[in-house]
Amino acid sequence: MFIYDPGRGGTSPREHLKNFKGKFQTEGYRVYEAFESHEPERWPIGRMAHIRREFEQSLDNDAARATHALEAMQKLNTIERIAREQQMDAKKQLALRQEHARPLFV
Repeated sequence: MFIYDPGRGGTSPREHLKNFKGKFQTEGYRVYEAFESHEPERWPIGRMAHIRREFEQSLDNDAARATHALEAMQKLNTIERIAREQQMDAKKQLALRQEHARPLFV
């Protein structure tokens, strides 16, 4: 589901998510941070672009770890590109991700 609201306040997300439990993806706007600390049944997750930016900014601080994370993200992008190019259905995408992406996170 995609929800758009022209306002930037916390009222709209809270209203849309009032009965929701689980993980939801956000664009990284700070209003969703309230869910992290006050409502543990709801877990906002960020987009890879926002996470990647944090690692790019960390290169000067800890190049080895930041580079490791950025390289893993590039591998994930390659896996997703392969799935797109081969027009895989959901079952084949899952198999591809389990075989190639999952090992990157264990």
